[in-house]
Amino acid sequence: MFDNLKYVQQIFVALTKLFLFFRDPENQHLATWVQTLAVVAGVVIALNQLDTLTKQDQIKSNERYLEFEKRFSSDISLKIGALYEHYENRNRLNDDEYSKLYTLEGMLKIRREIEIYISDLSTCGNLQVCPKSLVDNNVCAQSKHLHHLLSKELKLPPKWKMSFNEPVFYEWKINEHCNIFERAYYWWST
Repeated sequence: MFDNLKYVQQIFVALTKLFLFFRDPENQHLATWVQTLAVVAGVVIALNQLDTLTKQDQIKSNERYLEFEKRFSSDISLKIGALYEHYENRNRLNDDEYSKLYTLEGMLKIRREIEIYISDLSTCGNLQVCPKSLVDNNVCAQSKHLHHLLSKELKLPPKWKMSFNEPVFYEWKINEHCNIFERAYYWWST
């Protein structure tokens, strides 16, 4: 125990001598230089901590986006495929054959689930919970494909008593998430 006390006293004496050394007017330039180094070291440490926090936030953001990608791969891509199938089969099947394969409720459910997914992904990017650039690329591409598909006239069986209008939802998403060149090219080419 006395060894530890002696060690602490030696450190205290050394720090006191160091303090007095820097307080001496002859050593003021050296004291200023040491203070400058301490400030620089503090700034470097603060920047390093900020960088670490930023990377952690980016990892969380990427994980959230990855959940949307997983959902797309496992569910939404199948629904988009089913929607394409609806449009392709409608051109080649008569009303009765088409009505046996598909229901209006089923088609509306598929369309709605795709819109909810696109809307959720869009919101995730707009709130910067997910990486905005990845969200913009994804929503832009999906919205252009879906707008193109849903802009085709689909004459549903008369007994369904339903028709679809222009896909305004996807127009809005194209204008919100595609850059000006993508929008100009898409609207010019359609």
